[in-house]
Amino acid sequence: MKKIILFYFLLISFIASAQIEECGFDYLAKQLFETDSSIRKIMLNKNLYTNNTPINQFTEEDGEPEIVYTIPVVVHIINLGEAIGVGTNISDSHVYSAIEGINQRFSNIIGAGLDIGIQFCLAQRDPNGDQTNGIDREDGSGIVGYGEYGVNYFTGDGCDGGVLHTTISNLYRWPVDDYYNIYILNTFDCGTGPAAFAYSPFWFADIGNIYDGSYFEYNHFSEISTTPTHELGHGFNLYHTFSGDGGGLYCPVDTNCLIDGDQVLRYTTT
Repeated sequence: MKKIILFYFLLISFIASAQIEECGFDYLAKQLFETDSSIRKIMLNKNLYTNNTPINQFTEEDGEPEIVYTIPVVVHIINLGEAIGVGTNISDSHVYSAIEGINQRFSNIIGAGLDIGIQFCLAQRDPNGDQTNGIDREDGSGIVGYGEYGVNYFTGDGCDGGVLHTTISNLYRWPVDDYYNIYILNTFDCGTGPAAFAYSPFWFADIGNIYDGSYFEYNHFSEISTTPTHELGHGFNLYHTFSGDGGGLYCPVDTNCLIDGDQVLRYTTT
């Protein structure tokens, strides 16, 4: 009986087809590659970490995973001081439905792939062990530049006056070994930046993956949007299938599955 044993292959099936407004992953990866030698080494040796290792198995008959992994999530809503449910301070029900939309796509209730055996749940305990609904509301109106300019998603880019996304993470993240951090933000680069982006879990491995997580403009985090599913795919170290296209300028090289495009090897065994 054939089994598809490469988890990444299954996830990429709907990451590649997601209709995302604009993802900042490639630009962020490029800037980190060019400016940080330790991260450049990690990127060049990414296959040492993943190496197309079988993670989950799926029967050809039912397409169901043998194991379902549940990942605790905290959603940090960095609002501008509005009432809950107004503007950047999206409601609890909005967050619940967005997480449900992600889970429906990962389980193929919505989509054209397979149930890959991963689900996300909002955290039930905070880092102090206290009960929580997994939603962390923070008034960011007092952060210099945040309300007027939003977030600059990489050092030196975007409009003048914005706060760096790393500053936001340093202020509000929960331990990355225990939670997947999602940041809901005002805007990027005065409204000219991406809709969202995410970090690869390995880029900052040498300092504890402290920026691991996904960052969204508040109006791109919803149940009907495929953007959250797309970005959480990057959170599993997936690259775009079109990586290496020079920002859409030319067709990328596609001769070696291990180093070109999304760097994912597709195979089956019997």
